[in-house]
Amino acid sequence: MNPARRPARRPVRDDGGVSRTAPVPAARARLCVLVLVLSACTATGPDYRRPDLPVPATFRHAIDAPPGWKFAEPALPGTESAWWRGYQDHTLEALVAAAEPANQSLQVAAARVARARALLGSAGAAAGPALDANAAITRSRVAGGADINRFRIGVDAAWEPDLWGRQANAVAAGRAELAASEADLAAARLAIHAQLVRSYFRLRADDALRRLLETTVDAYQQSLRVTRNRYDAGVVPRSDVSQAQTQLRTTQVQLIEVGISRTQTLNAIATLLGRAPAELTIERDDRLPAPPTVPLSLPSELLERRPDIAAAERRVAAANARVGFAQAAWYPTITLGAGAGTQGTRVADLFALPNRFWSLGPALLASLFDGGARDARLDEALAIYDEAVADYRQTVLDAFRDVEDALVARRMLDVQVAIQQRAERAAADALEQVSNQYQAGTVSFLNLLTAQTALLAARRALVDLRARLVDASVQLTVAAGGGWRQMPPESGRTR
Repeated sequence: MNPARRPARRPVRDDGGVSRTAPVPAARARLCVLVLVLSACTATGPDYRRPDLPVPATFRHAIDAPPGWKFAEPALPGTESAWWRGYQDHTLEALVAAAEPANQSLQVAAARVARARALLGSAGAAAGPALDANAAITRSRVAGGADINRFRIGVDAAWEPDLWGRQANAVAAGRAELAASEADLAAARLAIHAQLVRSYFRLRADDALRRLLETTVDAYQQSLRVTRNRYDAGVVPRSDVSQAQTQLRTTQVQLIEVGISRTQTLNAIATLLGRAPAELTIERDDRLPAPPTVPLSLPSELLERRPDIAAAERRVAAANARVGFAQAAWYPTITLGAGAGTQGTRVADLFALPNRFWSLGPALLASLFDGGARDARLDEALAIYDEAVADYRQTVLDAFRDVEDALVARRMLDVQVAIQQRAERAAADALEQVSNQYQAGTVSFLNLLTAQTALLAARRALVDLRARLVDASVQLTVAAGGGWRQMPPESGRTR
């Protein structure tokens, strides 16, 4: 066992000449007094209370939410609902399922949870008694004497009562850190799912844009052929052909750019799945889903539905417990120890009755001067607590901002998509009219070129807005916690 924790003994000489510890009635009386003193001791350190926060009654932009929106019932404790299924895409669901066991970021977060659990087990073990077995063989020589062999076998036990809550605070801090690590894992899982879903729909947006540009290239090639025929017939000037060629080549360049974007997005998805980019292929699909109904909770419930908030709050509790741990260093420690064994100069006599010994008694340890080390450790613990509180409050403020930003984006993009749809229809009507006029020779090719460019721009903008609308719905779900809810918070210190 640790020599610092070994109980004190009072050696005397017995008839066999072996050092032993003799019990006396007064020692028993002192032990009884010690037990009474221990029962009167209380834990040190501040009681934990979650820091106060100014929580709004509602979200500003939730009042004017689109029809069908509703406040959600919280999910099961410690779980994340499969919110991505609301998009009704089987390929997406398969990708999310594949990311869970393969993503390396999630493996890192899971390993941190395992480490926090091990540290908690270590803190809990330190609060219990310690039992050590020992055996020793020594050979010594005194001046002018013969060599002497000494053999010793014994068992020592020690227990340090938690007088001032030192071990209790250590366990409470470990428990809070474990809960924070579990919340970190949930936050990492939510972030990976969100990143995967957003990347997947970015891929689908690239497919939709690629489909639009391919259709447009086909139309421009047809327009170029018509313009060349009209030029060959002497109806239009050479500049019309040049302008048609420029328009076609520019659109073909845009098509190549979309291909690059899609490949890079596919590579990002492969990385999220823990695969090499060459190992993943996703077939083209230019359909973008309609954003599902995004359930919202009240602002006060956001504190429980966001895993990053839960992690920050648990770290405040852990820091609070460590303040109590630092304060306990000002008080003395008492170790209750017991030991028994046998020792002698010959192996044959090792288990003889006169060679047996035992001991029982307390040991008191108090630090009288440490050069201000305890003050410094307490100041450090208080500073860490203040830092954790500030970080918790900032995390909550960031969460409210995330929800408000996502709400206004979701709401305004709904309006923008509706307006852009009307603009796209108007551009299509304008192109049809200008095409007829160009065929009739009443307008120049520049008018046709302008109308074609306007329609392509309107359709590209519509694809972009639809993709942003889906992305905003994902961001809103993530900002609201993704359906995750923390376990009921535990005390920051065990009494």
